[in-house]
Amino acid sequence: MTANSQKIIFHVKPRDLSTTKASVVRNQGGLPANIYGLKMDSEAVIADLKAFEKLYEAEGDTGLIYLEIEGENKQVPVLIDEVNYHPVTGAIEHAVFRRVNLAEKITAEVPVELVGENEVPNSMVLTVVDALEVSALPTDLPDKFEVDISALKDFGDTITIGDLKYDREKVEIQMTGEVNEESPVVLLQEVKEEVEPEEEASVEDVEVGDGEEAEESTEAPAEE
Repeated sequence: MTANSQKIIFHVKPRDLSTTKASVVRNQGGLPANIYGLKMDSEAVIADLKAFEKLYEAEGDTGLIYLEIEGENKQVPVLIDEVNYHPVTGAIEHAVFRRVNLAEKITAEVPVELVGENEVPNSMVLTVVDALEVSALPTDLPDKFEVDISALKDFGDTITIGDLKYDREKVEIQMTGEVNEESPVVLLQEVKEEVEPEEEASVEDVEVGDGEEAEESTEAPAEE
């Protein structure tokens, strides 16, 4: 698990908020977005929606991206800070890019990704932590923490924060509250099969045993 080494360049266009409505941008296949941070004014831009979807899938929230704004002769280093979705369709409606200083450490959440196969019968892998907050230079941010679950061999086995493989000289996991080197990231749990309770036999299901006869009616038949 290493930080991204390839320089990712993403092209956007400036957007005039007074003349270009967000709905118009979306209808034309674009994505309204903003760039903020480093005590500078927010900039409204337009990204290509399909290109952004591919970018976000590949880089997530921790991939360092260089924005090239049309008409400006510069590249702005950013992280994808926020993505907003339509509540019904689930389509991406807006994105926010966060400017970063390449010489200053930042904090960001790095996702945990499980790799390998669980080969222990009657067990399941429980993810205790799905992301960890780290501090690092933007160029050193890991894109993910890989956890090999094939190392879990018995019920109760865990992989802790201290077991994770990453460059400890460049990346610092934020140990706050109850989070420490011994905190589990994943653990192996036993899956017990539920035993269904036996159904009680109803009166109708009980057969009369040998030697047991139904009592005859003591009432005399009615006369015609």
